[in-house]
Parts: sequence; C-alpha cells; structure tokens
Amino acid sequence: MELYILSSATVALAFFQQRITGFGSAVIATPLLALIWAPHEAIALMLIFQAVFGFWLIGKVWRRLLDPEVRIFMFVFIPAIIASAYLLPAMSSDIVRKALAAVVIVVLLQWLLLPSFKIQKRLQAFAAALFGLLSGGVQGALGMGGPFFLFYYGSVEERTDRIRDSLIAVFTVANLVRLPVALATAQFTEPVLLASAVAALPFVAVMILGAKVSVRVEPKIYRTIVSAVLAFAAINLTFS
Repeated sequence: MELYILSSATVALAFFQQRITGFGSAVIATPLLALIWAPHEAIALMLIFQAVFGFWLIGKVWRRLLDPEVRIFMFVFIPAIIASAYLLPAMSSDIVRKALAAVVIVVLLQWLLLPSFKIQKRLQAFAAALFGLLSGGVQGALGMGGPFFLFYYGSVEERTDRIRDSLIAVFTVANLVRLPVALATAQFTEPVLLASAVAALPFVAVMILGAKVSVRVEPKIYRTIVSAVLAFAAINLTFS
C-alpha cells in the first residue's frame, strides 16, 4: 500500500505544479515513478493522468492548435508519435530506464547551457519539423516530449500564456494518439489501474486547488530544486 500512496503523492505534486505553472508534470513525475515502479508501468500511469489533465483543460486552449508554428510542428509530431508509441512494449526495462535518464540529462543540459534560444524566421519551418520529429519520438515512447516542444515553441513565441496553452493543447492530442496504442498493447496492467484509482482523488483535489491558488516562487530557486530532483532521478535510473 505504501507504493500506491507514494505514487499518489508524486502524481499529485507533479500535477499541482503543472496546474499552477502549466509545465513539467511528466518530466518530473515519470523519472521518479520509474524508481519505484517498472518503467513501463510508470509511463502508463502518467499517460492516464496526462490524458485526463488535457481533457480537463482542452476547451480553454484548443485554439492554440491553429497557430501557424504549431500546425507545422504537429504535421511531423503526430506521425512520429504513432511510429514510436509501439516501441515501448518492445523495449526492455533497462533500456527504458536509460532512455528516461538520457532525456532528463538532455533537459538539464539545455536548462544549464542554453536556457533561451531564438530561431531566425527563415529557419522556423525547418525547426518545427525537426523538433516535431524529436518531440514526437520521445513522447510516443516515453511520454516526455514536452521539453523539446517548449524549447522549439519558446524560441518563436514570447508570451508565456500562449506557450503554456499550446503545450496543453498539443499534448492532449498527443495522448489521444497514445491511448489506443497503450490499450492495444496491454500497457494498463492491473497494478497501474489500481494505482490510478488510488491517485484519482488527490489528482482531482490538486486540479481544483491549483486553479484557486497563486504561488509565487523565485524562478532560480524553483529551477534549482527541480534540477536537483531530476539529477537524483537520472543518476539512479542510470545505475539501477
């Protein structure tokens, strides 16, 4: 039972911060859940709540899918998800752990070495296709393609609210694509469904609470804390 309680707390905290900031639930929670679950089950558990999170908010953000930069990205993103979604069941637990660790390390290096980046307008279509392929491949297999979308879209859009809303809209569609593959390949095992049932009430509570509270956190402190958590997860996943 301790496993399910810890999983619920991890899911709730991850989506509470995403409800407030709009970013980061999967990149924080999935590596941590993979330390206590089989990595395939950690990814499947997060998929359930990622899908619910997107359905909850899609009515407010779906228009961002019509942005030209997002449309180009999606043209490559969706096929990449479909192709890579079938990779997860064929991957060993060790490979999945190492892949999760690699994504976390790439994200940390980007935060450290290239926190902001601007793409020239003449290269934006190429960048959309390139990052659509990369983000779709990672999202389909691991459910952690968000940082790659943020890196691309943050380079062509400066308004934080638009970036946040576009992220939710894009990955709601992504998880709609992933769900049938997960069902067809029996990724929602009995332990995953039981864990999702235990976490359902805390998840609903933080979604409601997150909409009502405003938390001001010093960005540098927040980034340092999250980086430390991710570094801890990456090291453990690498050597587990």
